[in-house]
Amino acid sequence: MKKILAKAAIAALVLAPLGSALPAFAAGVTVGNPAIVRSTTDTYQNFTIIDTNAPVSGNGWLTSFSYYASNTNPFQFVLVDGSNVVQWVSPTVVPPGVGAQTYAAVVQVQAGWNLGVHFNSTGTIPFDWVGAPATYTPNNNGMPVVGNALTVEGTSNRMYSWNATGTDAEVCSSLTVMSGTSTQFKNLTYTDPAGSSLDSLFTLGTPGAAVVAGPDGFPGAWDAAALDPDVAGASWVNNMSVAPSTPAGVGDGQNGGINVWRLFSHPFTLPAGAIVSSADLHFASDNSVNVFLDNTLIGSASDYITVVDVVPTVTGGAHEFEFVTKNDAYGGVTNPTAVIYKGTVNYCVPNAAPECPAAPAVANKLLKENNVKPKAVTNYISMVAKLMGPQTDFNGVKKCNITAYKAAVNTYLDVTVNAY
Repeated sequence: MKKILAKAAIAALVLAPLGSALPAFAAGVTVGNPAIVRSTTDTYQNFTIIDTNAPVSGNGWLTSFSYYASNTNPFQFVLVDGSNVVQWVSPTVVPPGVGAQTYAAVVQVQAGWNLGVHFNSTGTIPFDWVGAPATYTPNNNGMPVVGNALTVEGTSNRMYSWNATGTDAEVCSSLTVMSGTSTQFKNLTYTDPAGSSLDSLFTLGTPGAAVVAGPDGFPGAWDAAALDPDVAGASWVNNMSVAPSTPAGVGDGQNGGINVWRLFSHPFTLPAGAIVSSADLHFASDNSVNVFLDNTLIGSASDYITVVDVVPTVTGGAHEFEFVTKNDAYGGVTNPTAVIYKGTVNYCVPNAAPECPAAPAVANKLLKENNVKPKAVTNYISMVAKLMGPQTDFNGVKKCNITAYKAAVNTYLDVTVNAY
């Protein structure tokens, strides 16, 4: 079937920066392998190794790291990009014991990065001799440096017991609107609305939900449009299931002997801040239709055989498609009229970065957990607040290095001021 692309403003694909966009339909960022007992630990020391079995799944933030410790040797987590350029190195992690452990930090990541570890001495986290090639640096190569590429000595097929999970930078979805009982009939008029969809021009009829159009008097006349895959699932709809005829009622649009314009509506809402990647609308009408988005004409169809395609510009917020359907005067017994349409909007909504609590909030939680009296809590929190540095660092530790930050506040309260 020949398709017609109507003139309309094209919605641009918006590529948001990291922190504002994410792969479509993602459900949480992940990287790495199950933190379980494995067969072997490394004999190299002061070196870095990167596991490549399960790269970062999408743009966003990692917030929780898990690992299995075979011993308590210290190490640092390391994130590298696809070229093995170091993007992040954690503070030193000292496992509290053998077994499954966790570490908290908020780290902004991109899809395709890999998670590894720098072992200060010999290996802490075990691996199996399976999986994708792990990239490693020479023995005693030293601490990796953010912004520098790793000095690669070689690769070896390995799967390590570390992983991390976090939050998507955005959540993506798809919205579909199509003709059916969700279509609303607003009103009709016998006077040409002259290319407008203003409600005040349509004053006759009984508003309400549209109904699936009944027998049309021309068997098969609407089949060509209805079978177009672009309107799959949509129905021809009208304000009544009975086709207009002559003689007919007055003021209800059922007089098939004169021109009648019907106004149909389909409101929809996109979340605030939505970034639309694509949008389309497909429609046909008996006899013709002007289509509006928020009272702006975006396309027209001139018959009930050919489905017309338009690409509307849509943003976040409330919107309304309106269809001004004209039924031409006809001298036959019945004069069917209806409209069919289907549209899809694909969009993403940015997520806010995870919050990292500042030292006073961390102190408040620690003090309450240790049953410190309320009056003393206020005094200790004030002491902690005065020691915060730039960007709410505490004793040189950044607040989004959550485990280390909490440890620094805890040490101050427990050791320095003997709060508990």
